[in-house]
Amino acid sequence: MNGIYIPFIAGHFETRNRRILTSDIERVYSLFKGHSYYIKKTFNEAFADTPYGDACTHEILKQTMGNLIAGNATIFREILYSIGNKEVTRKRHCYRDKQNLFGY
Repeated sequence: MNGIYIPFIAGHFETRNRRILTSDIERVYSLFKGHSYYIKKTFNEAFADTPYGDACTHEILKQTMGNLIAGNATIFREILYSIGNKEVTRKRHCYRDKQNLFGY
């Protein structure tokens, strides 16, 4: 995990009177394999959906990432269509894992 993301993200939440767990930042980083666009997009949306004075919950993060994945579904399908069958099976399993973001 890139050590820059945790203090950066948590700091932005805290300075604006919101909270987020370090473990949730690490989980999102891991799910998106460090891809900056998806990490930034997820936390920008999650921040916007976290009420002032509250904590960013698993539910907020699940909904945010679900919306991000759904919004890019066409692109993901086109990528899967253009690669070989063995790779498609692996990507489908990865996509299903991301849909079950926090194990519940």
